Amino acid sequence: MSEIHPGLVRVRGKYVEDFGYLTSYIIYSNDEAVIIDPGTAGDPGDEIIEALKKLGLNPKSDVIAILCTHGHPDHVGGVGVLQRKTSASIMIHEGDAMLLREPSLFVKERLRLDFAGRFSMKLEKGPLRVNYKSIEPDHILRDDEVISVGDTRLRVIHTGGHSAGHCVFYEPQNKVLFSGDCVNNFPNDPRKFYLDLSGDIADRARALDMISQMDVEYLLPAHDIPHLFGDISLQVREARIGINHFQDTVLRLLKARGDSDIQQLVYDIEVSKSIPIPEALDALLPTTLEVTLSSLEKAGLVRQKDGIWYSI
Repeated sequence: MSEIHPGLVRVRGKYVEDFGYLTSYIIYSNDEAVIIDPGTAGDPGDEIIEALKKLGLNPKSDVIAILCTHGHPDHVGGVGVLQRKTSASIMIHEGDAMLLREPSLFVKERLRLDFAGRFSMKLEKGPLRVNYKSIEPDHILRDDEVISVGDTRLRVIHTGGHSAGHCVFYEPQNKVLFSGDCVNNFPNDPRKFYLDLSGDIADRARALDMISQMDVEYLLPAHDIPHLFGDISLQVREARIGINHFQDTVLRLLKARGDSDIQQLVYDIEVSKSIPIPEALDALLPTTLEVTLSSLEKAGLVRQKDGIWYSI
């Protein structure tokens, strides 16, 4: 546990290759506390409970809510265990609520997987492992809603982009933004990212443009280290450049071939090492490519027929 400022602590989980330290946050004020992004089914659950006790809080009575920036397993896997230990209300946006109600949908509907890929996900041991039971959210978050924690106010901002229900939370008094996976999907490299099949690369770009205009002094992602003051604009700018670079690379590779399927584009990107890509799970790059190509098709830059993509 480390203090960001009075009333806000960071709880760091174990280090996981390519995902960094899975991170949860606790906001507390006037004997009320909220947990943001409880992590996986096993990490950092116990550390969160111990942190609450060290802060002089009663986990069973003082924790009023568990806020989820989105529904991916490395962000909601620990929801059920923590709710049983705290009795807190579980809050998530409707766009990702189904991933709590039916966790298997993450594999079935949010990743580009064939039969072998779906089978291999059953053996997955990393943070994206689906090994938790279904649970019904207690509260569906709405864009521009305000969550009160004692004297502290959190504004809900629905960004989409990374997933259909992705939200960030803004605390205006201390100028804190809990960014989930909106800015930094992976540690130390804001240009490396992935989107699930419900996501939208244009929405992610718009979210970053919006954040660049906000008054933020503490940027708190769920995987990377906290970013403060002048470093924030650099992180947001690099993430935005990463989106442009990814789209430009896809267009350039597709134009060079004339036509291609997604697996060929995956191969070209991996061989050329033209962009930083997630290495933790094979499905992440083709999934992001499918979402990106769909966005480029809407913009009239590519077209698709029978699974083959063509440059225009």
